Amino acid sequence: MSTFRFSRSVASAASTVFFALIFAAGCSPAEEAAVTPPLDPANSPAEYIACLADEGATLISAHRGGKHTGFPENALESMQEAVAYGPMLLEMDVRETADGHLILLHDDTLERTTTGEGNLADFSLAELADVRLKDEGGAVTSFSIPTLEEVLLWSKDRAIVQLDIKRGVDYAKVAQAVVDADAVDSALIIAYQIEDAVTALGVEPGLSFSIQITSEEELTELDAAGVPRDQIVAWTGVLDTPEMAFWATLEEFGIASSAGAQGALERQIGDKGDTQAYVAVAQSGVDVIAAGKYRLAFDTLTPTQDLDAALAACAGK
Repeated sequence: MSTFRFSRSVASAASTVFFALIFAAGCSPAEEAAVTPPLDPANSPAEYIACLADEGATLISAHRGGKHTGFPENALESMQEAVAYGPMLLEMDVRETADGHLILLHDDTLERTTTGEGNLADFSLAELADVRLKDEGGAVTSFSIPTLEEVLLWSKDRAIVQLDIKRGVDYAKVAQAVVDADAVDSALIIAYQIEDAVTALGVEPGLSFSIQITSEEELTELDAAGVPRDQIVAWTGVLDTPEMAFWATLEEFGIASSAGAQGALERQIGDKGDTQAYVAVAQSGVDVIAAGKYRLAFDTLTPTQDLDAALAACAGK
């Protein structure tokens, strides 16, 4: 996978100096993002991400769809803004309305991120039509709550979307929505339990997943349940406790690894402007970095890798 990776023989030792490395790293100004093609897998998004990793590319996943000032979390407009900025994954949260429509919203209540009030589960899709989304500073925008269907249809040939299915939402229903939108090659379903992945595979055997895997034992359990390895991106947790040695193990198995910069890493970056921390993470071997500060992460990694060449090498895969 990534040409920046440490070998297995040094990964364990490297993990002991990981935080020393990222906290000592210098700060450099963000550079203008290059214009590049979109992420556009022809078949399995998981295989495509593994291919890009083999070509030396570490991808950014925009947390909650790429929120920033003026662009709310889980808004289609925010996602459009993110992929116009550069090719990256888009993580988003899936919930269900009172009348059974799948929409994007993180919380089970409306107040924090919208102009509405009350529990989402009490509202039909039609009743949410006049609700507007608020950005992270609380400013009201003109953007509406999007349905999962419209985001899946938009994502075709533009982006890979990661669907974080919230408690109480049926995985089979989400899987069917992905199939109906012809988005099997552009969607990763985040599965918290093996049973969730098995349920989705019962609808469509070709679906790809982001699943928490932090040990070979967990990988063996997925094998036993019939979850194909070439349809998995392994979520290894937030970067407060890096799993660098296991990243190398996943590389040997041909599975792409992902981890979150939310937490200590991005707090450090915010406090100190220490953007090279992103580079240190990429050089330690992870293939996808989930970032709240997605623009900063993308700008920092862009000069360190040839993403255009990786995209060209993996075109059609």
